[in-house]
Amino acid sequence: MLAPPMRFIDAHCHLADPRVESQLEPMLARARAVGVNEFVQAGVDPEDWRRQRALAARYGGMHLVFGLHPWWVVGASDAEAESALCELAPQLVDAVALGETGLDFQPRFSAETWPRQEALFRAQLSMARARELPVVLHVVRAHDRALQILRDDGLSPRGGLVHAFTASREIAERYLALGLTLSVGGRLVARRSTKLERAVAAVPPQRLVIESDAPDQPPPRLRGQLNEPATIVEVAAVVAEITCSTAEAVLRQSAINLRRLLALDRGAG
Repeated sequence: MLAPPMRFIDAHCHLADPRVESQLEPMLARARAVGVNEFVQAGVDPEDWRRQRALAARYGGMHLVFGLHPWWVVGASDAEAESALCELAPQLVDAVALGETGLDFQPRFSAETWPRQEALFRAQLSMARARELPVVLHVVRAHDRALQILRDDGLSPRGGLVHAFTASREIAERYLALGLTLSVGGRLVARRSTKLERAVAAVPPQRLVIESDAPDQPPPRLRGQLNEPATIVEVAAVVAEITCSTAEAVLRQSAINLRRLLALDRGAG
């Protein structure tokens, strides 16, 4: 009997990003050539949600995720944020998760933005709990505060994932203790840091997924170019090296994990 065809999943990408439009067809062809046939999108703002819907109407295998990204939150007015939250609620009927949401305390975002980020983060966590949706978290230089909010406010019963995880084993274990899944991408290939490799080694296979974050975070060979979903094979190869597995086994387990976490076999997409 023939083995079933490979059907891998990119755990996190932005294929509705305008930068991708002119290259999308060949990008998808290259992804499918290596068995990547499904693509979990990631929400940024209301305009992005509309582009995601148009993308899914045109191509199969697109799973919708809607949320207000911390970068958008930083630049939005109070009125824009309130309006976007109101618009987000009905959009979630067709989403497999809520995100990206979270905190980004990089130096380029002043501490004056932190209260706004936290308020919108809490509001979206509340929305996810009310709709029993998993969340997709964007957390940069704010792990302690994000973990405190997650503990205080609570997650949806369906948990969620921490996208583009690059922190330490200790931080990984704190997220895992809350029931979250960790997602790793191109930075694992680019940095090859001992800290991150130790963190990845400590994550149970059932709690790890593989992402591209396309068109961002390309591996070294694509530096200066747009990243694409096919590169999750390279990420999986590094994970396999760390965990004494194979890239195919890592990608198969990642797909199983995503189907369970996001209910993909009965969800949108």
